[in-house]
Amino acid sequence: NFVSMDTAKNLGPAAVGAMAVHAADQLLREHFEDTGNPWPGGNTYGLFVAQLPAAFGWWMVGHALDHANTAEAGRDLARAQISAMSWTYAVKYAVNRDRPNGDPRAFPSGHASTSFATAVILQRHYGWKAGVAAFAAAVYTGASRVTAAKHWASDVAFGAALGMQSARVV
Repeated sequence: NFVSMDTAKNLGPAAVGAMAVHAADQLLREHFEDTGNPWPGGNTYGLFVAQLPAAFGWWMVGHALDHANTAEAGRDLARAQISAMSWTYAVKYAVNRDRPNGDPRAFPSGHASTSFATAVILQRHYGWKAGVAAFAAAVYTGASRVTAAKHWASDVAFGAALGMQSARVV
């Protein structure tokens, strides 16, 4: 269901927004160049290899405890992670944009995709209080990727939109 008019309506403006942010990419990179990585932790939280096992664990715990809502949330988390990373890597390999540190495949940010996908699912299943915390963690993760010179701000902006759309489709 990802390839749809709904996705085009959501990711089209996100792509335009990422292009607008792209104009400030170099300025932001220069601003954070001498700071090192003042925001540690975002790298670990946004890793697909951390997010996917956590999602499956959430799902299994929900089933083991016979909590239907918890199991459903875990299932949706797993599906959103698989979708977000599938589309993220499809775009990464198609675009092949270099990162600020010179490494390949910057666009879009996978850390942003996974963490924003998680935020949408948690907000949907557990309400705005969980959503605020999850979106704060996602924003922190995205910002940490920019300050660590792992991504341009536009990579993070589009990765966030891609992750949110992946979760919406679930």
